[in-house]
Amino acid sequence: MSNTSVERGGKSPGRVASLSNEQLDLKRLFAMLLAGKWWIATCVGIGVLLAIAYLFITPYVYTADALLKIEGGGKSPLSSLVGQGLDGLSGGSDAALSEIPIITSRSVLGQSVDDLNLTINVSPQLLPVIGEAFNDPQKTINVSKFDLPENLENRSFELSVVSPNTYRLAQTDGSEILTGTVGKTATGKTPAGNEVSLLVSSISADVGSSFSLSKRSWLSAVNNLKGRLAVVELGNGSGILQLSMTGRDKSYVPKLLNSVAKNYVQQNIEARSKDAEKSLDFLDSQLPKLKQKVNAAESRLADYKENNQPVDLSSESQALLQRASNLERRKSELKLEIAQLTEQYTSEYPAVKADRRQLNQISEQSLALQKKINKLPSNEKELLSYQRDVKVNTDLYTSLLNKAQELRVVKAGTIGNVRIVDPAVVPLGPTSPRPKVVVFALTFLGLLVGLGIVVLRAFLKSGVNDPAELETHTGYSVYAVIPFSNWMAKESRKRAGRQDQPEPILARDHGDDVVVEALRSLRTSLHFAQLESGSNVVLMTGPAPGVGKSFLSLNLGYLLADADRRILIVDADMRRGHLHDVFSKSDRGYGLSELLVDQAGTEDVRRNVKGTNLDVITSGQIPPNPSELLMKNKFSKLVDGWRAEYDLVIIDAPPVLAVTDASIISGSIDKIITFMVLHAGEHPMPEIDEAIARFTRQGGDIAGLILNRYKAEQATASYGHGHYQYAYSSDKS
Repeated sequence: MSNTSVERGGKSPGRVASLSNEQLDLKRLFAMLLAGKWWIATCVGIGVLLAIAYLFITPYVYTADALLKIEGGGKSPLSSLVGQGLDGLSGGSDAALSEIPIITSRSVLGQSVDDLNLTINVSPQLLPVIGEAFNDPQKTINVSKFDLPENLENRSFELSVVSPNTYRLAQTDGSEILTGTVGKTATGKTPAGNEVSLLVSSISADVGSSFSLSKRSWLSAVNNLKGRLAVVELGNGSGILQLSMTGRDKSYVPKLLNSVAKNYVQQNIEARSKDAEKSLDFLDSQLPKLKQKVNAAESRLADYKENNQPVDLSSESQALLQRASNLERRKSELKLEIAQLTEQYTSEYPAVKADRRQLNQISEQSLALQKKINKLPSNEKELLSYQRDVKVNTDLYTSLLNKAQELRVVKAGTIGNVRIVDPAVVPLGPTSPRPKVVVFALTFLGLLVGLGIVVLRAFLKSGVNDPAELETHTGYSVYAVIPFSNWMAKESRKRAGRQDQPEPILARDHGDDVVVEALRSLRTSLHFAQLESGSNVVLMTGPAPGVGKSFLSLNLGYLLADADRRILIVDADMRRGHLHDVFSKSDRGYGLSELLVDQAGTEDVRRNVKGTNLDVITSGQIPPNPSELLMKNKFSKLVDGWRAEYDLVIIDAPPVLAVTDASIISGSIDKIITFMVLHAGEHPMPEIDEAIARFTRQGGDIAGLILNRYKAEQATASYGHGHYQYAYSSDKS
């Protein structure tokens, strides 16, 4: 090739050294996402479909809750006698927290298990996975009793509806056990001889409906109920407990929770009634003794007044009397409290220890007060002592009488220290799954996955898309950027496998395509290249197969022929050439291989594209030694003859990195213009470098590069630059 051509292929000044160092900007990111819009849309669509499928097959779960108020439990029934000293001992949070284990105890939950027959499990027989979506909650069958031996517990049986009032119980293998009527107990035996008793109270299902029936142990039912029940205190020290429970039946869950709350309240009333009974027995044993003390104190006071002259107590003595009476009364109350508590608890019980601490404090106060009393005159001191005994014993006796009356009310079992503030009600909607949350979450997840795929594909894709980068890196000019043709891709897919339909020629069959305009630009660039080199022979090759060099050769040739020039296209790819598909897909016919081995003449292998100045010599039959045939002098002589006969000869050669045919052709023909055709986005830069280096090492000379199948959005997404290409057709309106 002439020096002029080499200068044209010189490096472009002012280009950026390498786009690999460019920073990711918003434009590049937007273009990247735009290029992968179908990936994103597909992933979002899959996310929406998964959300719909999840909502379709997942049963709804409902949550009901109730509120209980604990009115300072844990005190002794006699604690009110002691005064305010023990108020902080067992109220508020401690009382509420101590009640949680009682609520979840077997005694409370077991009662609900018995009341609602929770040991019996009846569920409709559904299809796996999707069956729940077609379940009708209105179709039910109520079983009131199901008695069977322990060895058959947790075993499933089939309960089917025979008629609106009759049913059939069978084993899962179909062996009938019994048939029965609604409202009547039916009995039967299993094939193994185990007796089974069943009572169905109602049927609300179609004839032929089947249900799975099983019975579990009482303890297993209690543990299951305990696992579904949650109890927490609302606020620190509030004494308010929240009970919550989940389940699939929104009407049954509040019923079950209210049963637990009711049984707990009833248990609390019964427990307080028993405590009251014990305290009442204790008081009944103490009241006679205390009455005797009252009588004895009154007698001593009366005797003193009778035998001594009346004495009026001073105001100071009356104040000391009042204080001494209060202290003695509280001491007596504490002693009674301690005596009552020690009948149920050990001496280490917190309430017992607290009472004793307070008793010690009051005793110390009494000693201090007694010292003041000892300083009074003897007659006042003696009278004060008698009056104090009468007042203390009388007040204590009266207080115990009132307490005994209160305990008789408590014993009657009508009150407790727990009340239901809010009973459970039917929930308005499910707690899970929440349709809006599920759809949003999976849609957002699909969006993230789609974005991740797009970004990952963009950064893993090492193929070069940018013409500027090619020119900067290789030093060769990009003569043309040929966009990807959607029309050509659709037509090729449509005609694939159909032997009766030849391949289309884009420039002929869809001339207003933007790709054709790009080919016209290539035609213009080729014209100037010819003027500079003085050659009318063009070689099309590429690094690897599938770059589209045959497409370019054919359509460029058609456009040149359309400009009243005689054009010849030679398919020199005698291994995988397919230019014959334009004429016939089923017959390769005679071509270049036959011409080189003298099996045919030029007129025998030359084919004309009808109505044009374009002739095509196809590759012919596949020979065993293509490279050797091209190395013969005959090929160069044939090209010299065609050079004289045609205005332009285009040779479609095999890829450079696959075989050496392109280098052989370039070395055997003088003044040949060679274009390296690249598939946009497919070739890494090292592959392009190797193709150019290998071609030049073997004596070839490259005029320039052609970037084929260019997609602007992909190029911008990968490199941040685009190639400007516009459609500019005539206004047909």
